[in-house]
Order: sequence, then structure tokens, then C-alpha cells
Amino acid sequence: MEKRDIVIEALNHRQPPRVPYFIGFTCRVRLQMAEYYKDPEFEKKLGNYLYFAAYERDGLLKEVEPDIWEDHFGVRWNRKIDRDIGTVCNFVVSPENIDRYNMPDPEHIFDEKKFADSIKQNKDNCFCIAGFGFSLFERAWTMTGMENLLVAMVNDKKFVHKLFDMLVEFDLKMLEKLCSFPIDGVIIGDDWGSQTGLIMGPHLWHEFIEPRIRQMYFLVKKTTNMFSSIPAARWTNFSHI
Repeated sequence: MEKRDIVIEALNHRQPPRVPYFIGFTCRVRLQMAEYYKDPEFEKKLGNYLYFAAYERDGLLKEVEPDIWEDHFGVRWNRKIDRDIGTVCNFVVSPENIDRYNMPDPEHIFDEKKFADSIKQNKDNCFCIAGFGFSLFERAWTMTGMENLLVAMVNDKKFVHKLFDMLVEFDLKMLEKLCSFPIDGVIIGDDWGSQTGLIMGPHLWHEFIEPRIRQMYFLVKKTTNMFSSIPAARWTNFSHI
């Protein structure tokens, strides 16, 4: 069986001939592994079953100061310690300026040629995925601050609903673009939890997050299902959220 077929078997709760896996690395560990094996392309030999197709336009993340990188939402990330993502060091949205804030244009972010070319590079016929991280709650707190967002979920619900509506509108446009290409699935990344439970608690999760992720998941199930034999109700749960 091809790697893609093995992943589909597993997602359908059938016993595949082998257990499909994907091994990824942080920047620091990737460098250590490459040095240890004396092979900068060691990842190609791991036999991963998932293939992540690249779609974001080059140059979206810009270094505005030494080790300070600004993304397409205007958020700045301090990468002096965490080289993979960084630590947010500014706020771009508040109740006072949300009506003036301009969301990024999906047309500026999504590179159709890059995505199409990347999909073609899936030579091992792996399960082809588009990764869509920082999709809703994560994106909101990076823009307004974690503490500010959590307090506003209680004290300024109008602001949070408006911010989340802006984000889900952006997300749906991006997902429509992703799902118009022949991919097998989308990983929608959005961390809500801690070691002890939901960060914002179940009540606020149901109020602010659930209705919007339902829209996102429904769109993916509706549009991408034509490219895969996986039952829609199952395969869109394949995510790291």
C-alpha cells in the first residue's frame, strides 16, 4: 500500500499494514540531528507518512530589529530565545483601535504557484496536508495579548466577538483557497488547553470558539472530501488542536 492509503486506513479505524507516523523537529533539535548524522537532509530519510505542502508567500515574516520578526498581522516576535516561533512583544489590536485595524489580505498571503508546485513534490505519495496554524484563539491573543483577551472574554464580550468574527472571516477565505487544491486534509492549529483543562473554561469556549471552528471544519469537510475517500465526519478531526 502507498503511504497515503495507509494513513487513510488508520483514519478509517481499519488495521493498516504499518502504523503511519510523522516526526518533526524544532530548529535547535534539527540542527543537532543534522550535525550528529552529518547529513543536513536527514529528514528525507525518516519515511514520514504526512507531507506538508507550502503555500505562504515568501517574505511575509520580516526582521525589523535584530532577532525581532514582524508577521503579516503586524505582530512582532522576539526570537532571541525561542528560535522556532518566538515571544510576542507588541499588541496590535485593542477595543480602542479594532475599528481601524486592517486585516491582512489572503490574496497577499496565499501563493497559488508555490502551493501547486509544493503538492507536486509529494513524490512518495504521502498523505498531503496543508497546515493552518494560529487560526483563531491563538491568533487573537497574539494580536491583543493573552491576559487582555481572557479578561475581555468576561468584561468586554462585544470586542472579543468582533475580533473573532474578523479572524474567522479571514480563516474561511484562506481555507477556501487551500481546499480548492488536491490535498487530503488540513491541520487547523489552535491551542486552547493547559495541563489541567481549557484555558478559558468550557463556558467561554462554547461561547466564543466552538461556533466559529464549526464553520471552519464544515468548510474543510464540504470542499476537501472530493479529493479523498475518507468519510468527512472522521478525517477532519485529524488535527493537533
